Amino acid sequence: MSRMWEFCDEWDKLVYLDSDVLPMTNIDDMFLAPHFSASQDNMVPDSLVSASDCQAPGPLNKAPNASPRAAYFNAGIFVFEPSLEELAELMTALQGYTISRYAEQDFLNDFYRGRWNMLPLTYNWGRVNFFVCPELYNPSTVKVVHFSGPAKPWRRGTDGSWPTFNDICEEEKALLVDPDSQFSKAVDKWWIALNYYDNAVGDDATPEKPESGYCVSATIKTTSKPATTTTDLLSSAVTELARTDKANIDKVMAVAA
Repeated sequence: MSRMWEFCDEWDKLVYLDSDVLPMTNIDDMFLAPHFSASQDNMVPDSLVSASDCQAPGPLNKAPNASPRAAYFNAGIFVFEPSLEELAELMTALQGYTISRYAEQDFLNDFYRGRWNMLPLTYNWGRVNFFVCPELYNPSTVKVVHFSGPAKPWRRGTDGSWPTFNDICEEEKALLVDPDSQFSKAVDKWWIALNYYDNAVGDDATPEKPESGYCVSATIKTTSKPATTTTDLLSSAVTELARTDKANIDKVMAVAA
């Protein structure tokens, strides 16, 4: 993750997304957010979550200071401006940091304490929000779903079954097995996007390895289809997701980061 701050010569601003998130619509507006912006962690108690926090578009507020818990953000999705100077500060702070339960998330919260900007929860709608505040979920306004925790979409069987989870509550288990729950529908959309991607890439897809050893947007080579990029494929996948979505989400478009 630290290498992202080295992109300062190429990009003025970047949006970081965990690998277990699914953009539900265009999220270009995230680039309008200031450095450093993130959503309040979805494990925040109900009493600290209001409807205004959960709707998008919405105002970008300074980090809440009502309590240490309320001022804690989720690092699965954030907006930042890469800087070598800040990277040096991060590395210095890391030298004396004791690794805690949530690793880099705890570290970033400690580093940016009191100086981060809050994005609405619709930019990081976590699995917990599906049963903690389901009445606030609106498919037409939720920007990004974050499948944090053990119930990853790829762990669901083709028959809709899930492995046994001992570390989630009964309310969440009920959402997993209910095909009509908003969580199940979000998982369905993840599979639609993945299947569309697989069909577009084909079995012989080989990512082109860049000189740096890693990539932001790899070039995909196929034997039967012209070369394209993962960004293009994501755009097509989310467009297909919108076309097949029974809720008929308006104007769902893919992120072109």
